[in-house]
Amino acid sequence: MSSGRISLCMIVKNEERSLPSCLNSVRGAVDEVIVVDTGSTDLTVQLARQQGAAVIPFEWCDDFAAARNRGLEAATGDWILFLDADEMLDDRAREELPLWAAQEGVDGFFLQIHNYTGNGSGGVTINPVLRMFRNHPEHRFAGRIHEQIAESIVNHNPQAHFHMTDMIIHHYGYSEEIVLEKDKVSRNTRLLQQVIREDPDNPFHRYNMGVEWLRIGQLEEALSSFRRAWEGLDPIKASYAHLVLKYEVRCLQALGRWEEAEARIAKGLQLYPNYTDLLHCRALTEEAFGREKQAEAALREALRLGPAPDLYHTEEGIGTYQTYYLLGLNAEKREALDEAVDCYVKAIRCKPSLTPPLYRIFRIMQAALQEEHIPELLQARFSFSTPESTWKVIHILKECGCYSSVIQMLHQLERESPPHARKQIRVHRVEAMWKAGEWKQAGRLRRKAHMPSSSSLSELMSWSMDRRSKDELYQDPAIRLLQNKLSLSEALGGRAEQGAAAAATREEIPQLWNSFASLCQAAMNAKRQELFSSVLEGWIETVEQGLQEGEFTSMSGVNMLLHTMISAADHHLAHMSTLQREQEHRGKDWRIIQRLRLTLPWSDGHE
Repeated sequence: MSSGRISLCMIVKNEERSLPSCLNSVRGAVDEVIVVDTGSTDLTVQLARQQGAAVIPFEWCDDFAAARNRGLEAATGDWILFLDADEMLDDRAREELPLWAAQEGVDGFFLQIHNYTGNGSGGVTINPVLRMFRNHPEHRFAGRIHEQIAESIVNHNPQAHFHMTDMIIHHYGYSEEIVLEKDKVSRNTRLLQQVIREDPDNPFHRYNMGVEWLRIGQLEEALSSFRRAWEGLDPIKASYAHLVLKYEVRCLQALGRWEEAEARIAKGLQLYPNYTDLLHCRALTEEAFGREKQAEAALREALRLGPAPDLYHTEEGIGTYQTYYLLGLNAEKREALDEAVDCYVKAIRCKPSLTPPLYRIFRIMQAALQEEHIPELLQARFSFSTPESTWKVIHILKECGCYSSVIQMLHQLERESPPHARKQIRVHRVEAMWKAGEWKQAGRLRRKAHMPSSSSLSELMSWSMDRRSKDELYQDPAIRLLQNKLSLSEALGGRAEQGAAAAATREEIPQLWNSFASLCQAAMNAKRQELFSSVLEGWIETVEQGLQEGEFTSMSGVNMLLHTMISAADHHLAHMSTLQREQEHRGKDWRIIQRLRLTLPWSDGHE
């Protein structure tokens, strides 16, 4: 065998969707691929063989270690790399892996697992895991679930040396879709309950059980498991001890047991003083007690420390963009709005794809009656290198109701764009002007833009601005309801009935709510109170009708209705704020109104 050969070992079952991407990610980095199949009924086996993998059938026996070890028996490389099908080796790691395999005096390498959870919008957790080790007959996995290899290596060689690398493995197996599809929580819970019966004093099993309870929101059960785990481990020697403590704190915080959380954080920072995640936990606890200054101090200490060292399980952005974002929220509570905006700008600079800080910046400038300066701020503090990034900002401004800024940006964009793109940009400007209540200007530009009369937006604008004859038929279901007091089913063309046409109804219901919301917003900004009230009345009747008929869910309609009512309240607060600002002694009252506006539930960019 030549020095440094790498064998990729995997266990799979029904992974036809994920396996090709996983195998493509290691192409050129490994010398052979061993796939242990535990009973696939899809195209997994064929796809593995097409990519040159050796496939070994294995009868599943509720034992991940047994399946892993079957693959090790067939491996011929000097090193074993193990991955799951829902993982991908990072591009840089693919280039570096053969270089690490040529190292002498190292028995294993830790790689950084980036776990993408939920729907993908909740950030990334980062966990260092031993994933590559020397191929030796004595090196075998142990554990029915959450199988481990390190203990076997150390038992064989007590002086074994492990190296922490910054190579990344992207793990998508706990995304919301995959967890539901594979029912991973039920499988894991069942196996963990079995291993706890077999080995009740093992704290690692208790810790993993706590993770599963936490994943499904069973907080009391999770807390009990983490505490049992902590009682049985050595907080210095156990590599996962810091995580047990952090998860215990998270449970206590979620349960509102803040005094207990505070005590555990203090204990954790004594044991792990450079674990930045605990400073975030401290900041949240201080906030719960109303101690904003102490929360600020914890966050600034987190920024000073930066991201947690590689040996800790952490979350992406702690010590950088997440910390700046929380510091911005903290500054808002302290009414230090300039400081808040600065923190949000720094958060975006750490991670340009981040959107929640932009939402907060725009909201602050709205509440401070500085919306007209948003384009100026964007130009001074940000760099938009692509049209996509510019349109992304415009979309966020629309969601925040900052239409004057949208109009300014679109006007500039139209002047800078080639002739063939200007017509579509002008259509967006018409929409923004209409929603901003600038109906005369919108009407003039609409005629120049030659907006198609068949579009839903054009129908809404025509109905609200021109108020054409009631005999004229409009296709938009909201307009049909408002004009003729039709039933929901009639407004949707009789398609809100059972049968194959139900799918068409589901597609048109969101359009119905969007139409109502757009009409309300435009009427409110145009100071057409009578129109606003009539649309709102029709909206409420439609939601009630849908709930009574039970033909479809009206929750999206209710949610959008509530958001529109909040927007209406904000609109009136903004008017009051403007009046206060014009008075000589505006200070106290104006600040109260500003604070009210900032604390209204508002779009924040979080899914």
